[in-house]
Amino acid sequence: MVARLVAEDILPDREIAKRGGINPSSLYIWRTKPEFMARVDQLVNEYRKRIRSTSIAVVENRIARMVRKLEQISEVEAERARVYGGERFKDVVPGGGTGIVVIRRYRQVTDQTTGRKQNLPITAVDTDVVNTEMAILKQAAQDLGQWAEPVNEGRNQALDFLKQLEQQMKNGPAKTEEPEEEKKA
Repeated sequence: MVARLVAEDILPDREIAKRGGINPSSLYIWRTKPEFMARVDQLVNEYRKRIRSTSIAVVENRIARMVRKLEQISEVEAERARVYGGERFKDVVPGGGTGIVVIRRYRQVTDQTTGRKQNLPITAVDTDVVNTEMAILKQAAQDLGQWAEPVNEGRNQALDFLKQLEQQMKNGPAKTEEPEEEKKA
């Protein structure tokens, strides 16, 4: 029992000794004995082996959990799409039918023509859910060996292109030169 408690490495030595019915100084001596520590190492290795073959240590189990989480998120998005995309919110919640838009709060506004007060929903994209979905998909791709880190070179080329476009927009439309023949005439 004492070797198991030492292998679990949860309790302080005083508590291990108390639970094992031994003096704390005896536990200190036992820890110096090769046969005791061999038993502790054996138990630790058994725990590691069990952990590696169960729960999230197995890729298939992790992927199955990720699939369940994505399905739950999809259910939430479908319900949101049903509610926010329905008749009641159709004209006041842009993108409500996507399921990723949420009503954050309401603002009371007064209609200028009628003077009637009404609650206007203030909406936003639920970036937490979107980011969670993306993180789950990325983790699944990594676990399955299908993820490759993007190459910086492509990013730099895209950034250079965007900078060129920005400069062109600042300079205005490009001036076209007249052909030489038309200049002489």
